[in-house]
Amino acid sequence: MSNGMIGHKGAIAAIAAGAGALIGAAGVLLYHQLCSQKAQNEMHEEIVELGNSIEKIQKELESVRKNILNSVGRRRLRHVSDSTSATSEMYSANEEDDEFFDFSSDQDDIPNNNNDAHD
Repeated sequence: MSNGMIGHKGAIAAIAAGAGALIGAAGVLLYHQLCSQKAQNEMHEEIVELGNSIEKIQKELESVRKNILNSVGRRRLRHVSDSTSATSEMYSANEEDDEFFDFSSDQDDIPNNNNDAHD
């Protein structure tokens, strides 16, 4: 019976070793799954944080654009009002400026060489 006991104990040891190996393998797989899930959660949090940062930068950029457009608009208005006042002063009616220049076409006074060639 000692031979049977050794066989029986060997079988129990083999079963225990197999169960331990399965439990160990399952533990390793579970550990890798948990690490993968943790990495995915961290990546998701980083993506959300990055999205928030991008949104904040876009708002700041829009604010800067509006400030620049407002500044350029004020400069244009100031420039237009300055040039308008300068133009109105330049073309203001003075009693001393009574000159008139006639730039009408003088084509009637210029002889047409084509007509002279046919005559």
